[in-house]
Amino acid sequence: MPDSQEVGRLKASTESCVRRSQPGVQVGCAEYAQNAQYKQFQRGNIMEQSEVLEGVVKILTPWVKNQEALAGISMETNILEDLKVNSARLVDVVIAFEDEFDIEIEDEDVDTVNTVGDAVNLIVSKLN
Repeated sequence: MPDSQEVGRLKASTESCVRRSQPGVQVGCAEYAQNAQYKQFQRGNIMEQSEVLEGVVKILTPWVKNQEALAGISMETNILEDLKVNSARLVDVVIAFEDEFDIEIEDEDVDTVNTVGDAVNLIVSKLN
């Protein structure tokens, strides 16, 4: 993830590129258009892992049956076994992840999510 200084550099470079561009001419813009960090910046999705974790916890909270586990939640917390989220609610959880983070999660990716950390890492990878 880019830090605030890197975001500032990407923004300044992009703004400079836009000002120098002429119709049909891409003056140094191609490298930024292909840069994943720039795309993240452009979409406004630059998020720290801690921010993603916060969003994941917020989304999971309404479906958690084990409040004690929720109080001590960590990246290793198992969503079904520890938090006691009903497996039938996972579709709702995944849809909420997609909506909250403006991403698409494939069915095969959903099958790899067992822990809070799995969800956070999947979301972070989709944002990149």
